[in-house]
Amino acid sequence: MKTVAKALIYDSNDNMLVLKRSESHPYFAHQDDLPGGEIEPGEDSVTGLIREILEETGMIIARKSVVFASEVLTKNNGSNQLYTVRLSIEKPVIDISWEHMSYQWVTCDLIEQNLITADSYMLIARAWLSK
Repeated sequence: MKTVAKALIYDSNDNMLVLKRSESHPYFAHQDDLPGGEIEPGEDSVTGLIREILEETGMIIARKSVVFASEVLTKNNGSNQLYTVRLSIEKPVIDISWEHMSYQWVTCDLIEQNLITADSYMLIARAWLSK
C-alpha cells in the first residue's frame, strides 16, 4: 500500500506555499505542486511528511504544527493524505530541491482557481479549501 502525504503550508499572513515541479521531475513536469511525497516503509505519515518538507524546502517543521485535513483512498488500497501546517513567520525563503524549479507564496483564492496541475493533490486541496 502506497501512502503519499502533502501539506498546505500557511505563513503568518495566510499565504500558502506552492512549488513548481522541474522539467526533470518524473511526474507532471512544470506543474504546480504541494510539499510532501511518498511515505517510506516503517514511517508514520506525519514523520514522512516532515522529512519530505525538509528535503523539498529546507524547512524544519515541528510535529505539533502538522494537522490532518483530508484523505482520499486510491484504487490500489493506497492513501493520498493532506495536512495543514501553520508557520509563525511571513513568507520564509525556501531552499528548493532538484524536484522543483521555483516556489511562490499565494493567496487561498489563487490556489482554488488558477494553479496549473494535473495532480490529484491540487484537486483534493481545492475541495478541502472550498468547505
